[in-house]
Amino acid sequence: MAKKNFSSSVDAAVGHAAAVTTRHGLQLSDPIQEPLRKLKANPLNTAYFREESDEYFSRLRMDIAKRGIIVPLVAKMDGTLLAGHNRLKLAQEIGLKTVPVQYIIEDQKKPFTQEQEREFLIKDNVLRRQLMLGEWIALYKILYPDFEEQVLAARDGRPTGGENRLTPEKIAKETGQKSATVQKQLQKFRKEIRQQSNDSITTTPSVNGETVDVKLLSDLRKTFDRFHAASEATRKKYVRELQTFLKKEAQV
Repeated sequence: MAKKNFSSSVDAAVGHAAAVTTRHGLQLSDPIQEPLRKLKANPLNTAYFREESDEYFSRLRMDIAKRGIIVPLVAKMDGTLLAGHNRLKLAQEIGLKTVPVQYIIEDQKKPFTQEQEREFLIKDNVLRRQLMLGEWIALYKILYPDFEEQVLAARDGRPTGGENRLTPEKIAKETGQKSATVQKQLQKFRKEIRQQSNDSITTTPSVNGETVDVKLLSDLRKTFDRFHAASEATRKKYVRELQTFLKKEAQV
């Protein structure tokens, strides 16, 4: 019965096609009041973004208690949220019976994909949050498993990734930012990596009284950085090649 009622409410929402709005390139239904039980949190939201501060929730709680929820939540047809997780959480705490919701209107010829879901959720969060550099980098590492490997490769002038090569333009498009903003983030990240490498090398290193080539140590550190940032398959390949090389050297 609940499923039938849910379908009816969604059908009613989609029926307002003449008044739909567009958000992040997707069409939304007119807002309708929905019971809280019909909505559920999106696990991607927790995976990608930290929970807001107590101060943030305190201000939002007071506003909702005073005015209700003005900006509608956004959900997929099955009730999974794409926007409005904090509002839903506080609506449940306050004891609201219903909340305004807009549903994604799917094109029958082009079903709503996981990539679109991820992109919508990220872009909507970016509009509402002020992420620090560390948070952006952590997000990029989730979105792009070889992110650090590609950044290190680009730093050393050997771009990798082929058609999937990460560029500021690609990241900006998929996260709703400006290319110049992403470029600055990557520059700062490379600078941090370079500083970490430099900090690990003393100014006058020596082994058993023998002076060590600082530049050689720096180059080795960069190599180890690339090794650790590489995928497991790539690391295994490097190890096999190194073992082959050492065997040949031992025979000389």
